[in-house]
Amino acid sequence: MARNNRRAQNRPLPKRVLILCEGETEVAYFKSYIVHNNQGRRFKAVRVEVIKPKKFTPFALFEEAKKRMNAEKGRKGLPYESVWIVFDKDQHPDIPKTFKEAHKADINIAFSVMCFEYWVLLHFEHTARAFQNCAEIVSRIKNKHYPNYQKANENFFNKVKDNVASAISRAEKVMQNYQDQLMLAKKNGI
Repeated sequence: MARNNRRAQNRPLPKRVLILCEGETEVAYFKSYIVHNNQGRRFKAVRVEVIKPKKFTPFALFEEAKKRMNAEKGRKGLPYESVWIVFDKDQHPDIPKTFKEAHKADINIAFSVMCFEYWVLLHFEHTARAFQNCAEIVSRIKNKHYPNYQKANENFFNKVKDNVASAISRAEKVMQNYQDQLMLAKKNGI
């Protein structure tokens, strides 16, 4: 019996990650990711919360994340290994300030220019298309890939869990393409 206790004591504790999201779709995706991911114990300490301050801005989300991160540092126990805030552009004025302050506070940002559904679409296809709005992206998901798709559906991730690596690869290609275009524009004085 003592031998089993020693084994349990020698196992590393899972890392705690805090993910604060502005919307229900993001929360549903991350919660489902944790439930359906094959890595079991690794995600038992991941905490996903929806934060909707009275006056929502990305900066308010950052402030809430910083407050929670600092509160955990002061407690006995295990502080957060990393903290993430997830938000869309949505015409918020404080986005540059949010990026700057989050960087200084070591808070990670998952940012989508249009909406979180663009990330969902990347699970199915590579596209750098400039969509008009989020409804257009949802329509593409439903019409071309997943007719039963619904925002904030926690069971959705089970349908795409095998495509996460492809989605990450596609997102990296889109980001690289935009960086290449930006460098070319700067080089040409545009």
